Amino acid sequence: MKGASQVDWAISMGIFLIYVLGLLVFLRPGIQPVLENNLLISIIQDNLEEEVNVKLKRTPLFINISDNTKKSPPPSGSYKLEINDPLPFEGKEEEFALLDKDNNFVNFDLTSGKKLRFDGLVKKGELNLFWLLFLENDSYNNLNPIEDADINNEKNFSYSYGVTEEIVGIDYDKLILLDQNVDRLKEKWNFPKSKDFSIILINTTSSQYNQSSVVFSYNEKKETQQTNVFVREWKSWIISNQGRLSGVIFNVRVGEFE
Repeated sequence: MKGASQVDWAISMGIFLIYVLGLLVFLRPGIQPVLENNLLISIIQDNLEEEVNVKLKRTPLFINISDNTKKSPPPSGSYKLEINDPLPFEGKEEEFALLDKDNNFVNFDLTSGKKLRFDGLVKKGELNLFWLLFLENDSYNNLNPIEDADINNEKNFSYSYGVTEEIVGIDYDKLILLDQNVDRLKEKWNFPKSKDFSIILINTTSSQYNQSSVVFSYNEKKETQQTNVFVREWKSWIISNQGRLSGVIFNVRVGEFE
């Protein structure tokens, strides 16, 4: 009896293995294209984000002209201010910009000793807010003040920096400057020459949108038939040089465009 049960077990196990192998053979033709297309989409997404995403650092700067410990606190007004301490951040002058509390650019420059000078409206009885921006490897077109400063932190006001915030988003200028030679971009991104792709940017975060919401397209071929095409969408943000964010959707297609 013991031998019979072992035979039955072996037969059952053999049938089970045959079933599993048959199932894998049956499913494999469907699984392989899905895995391949997912990989192709990921290649486009990873390279696209590396190509067009930027990281902006934003630090609040607080100016207090009501500090009575200073020798001569000034009245409210517009001044050319100077902070006599070196700027505590690394970077080139053109990579920095300064905003007022209303997010308007203000004139500023850095002295040879990396001291910050800028034009600003400051009021007594308030903690006056400015924003110091840093965009690495980019360039702001600053209108620098030329005259000497009217007031400085040694005699006239106190100041402090707040916590730096990092904001990541799409630099739209970099997006529209993508290499228009598709074959060259495929080679740069290690994308197969035998496959094709398109990139569409939609100016909304809603899943319901129409053609009028498309603000950018790359290699979109409306007039051709697209077969075996795989689509992925994801939400992202366009970042302005002032740090403002606008929600968008990327639509990427890979496959065979005929």
